[in-house]
Amino acid sequence: GMTYKNAAAGLNLGGAKTVVIGDPKKDKSEASFRALGRYINNLDGRYITAEDVGTTVEDMDMIYLETPHVCGVSESYGSSGNPSPMTALGVFYAMKRTAKEAFGNDSLKGKTVAVQGVGNVAYHMCRFLHEEGASLIVADINE
Repeated sequence: GMTYKNAAAGLNLGGAKTVVIGDPKKDKSEASFRALGRYINNLDGRYITAEDVGTTVEDMDMIYLETPHVCGVSESYGSSGNPSPMTALGVFYAMKRTAKEAFGNDSLKGKTVAVQGVGNVAYHMCRFLHEEGASLIVADINE
């Protein structure tokens, strides 16, 4: 999926995901993220990791202690920090473009948008939609 996503964006990169098995609310440790960083470092730049579902900027900072091949680390390390607001903005703009195609204009004011799962990205997307005047129906397994 990441390969197709990068190709669609015109990036001269492949694509991959890292999966760390465990409950992100209780199974995180500095030791595990640093071990992951050492493994990624052994790939010598052929793989670059970043924050995604269940991980945080602080998690990326622990990986960064072992490898420079990580994005989304803290601003104190010279990075942009949490990518979620910008990802949400991209989704929001895609929704506006879709509305323009479907309805003749890109306004989402008065449109009803259902959002399933309000994690880091969706939280910010809902804020953009609310500011635009959209009506929101949201559901998430976590209250």
